[in-house]
Amino acid sequence: LHGDAIISFPARTRTVHLLSLVVGPHARRRGVAIALLSAVEEDAIARGYRAIRLDVRTDNDGARRLDGRAGYRSNALVPRYYED
Repeated sequence: LHGDAIISFPARTRTVHLLSLVVGPHARRRGVAIALLSAVEEDAIARGYRAIRLDVRTDNDGARRLDGRAGYRSNALVPRYYED
């Protein structure tokens, strides 16, 4: 297993929530994360969803770069969203 994604498909909204996307250390920087993100997007479109929401820590530079390359943009900064 190189990576995994956990996704919520809420019934009352057309926005998917990507809860987690992880790639094993042995598979990083090999396109696995972007492939997972693309698979999530394709699944969401196939199910009729129009948007994907993802929450990223401000100090997670790698995830923020990936999201930017994939065309995602920041909508809001939520203070104390993560407890640690």
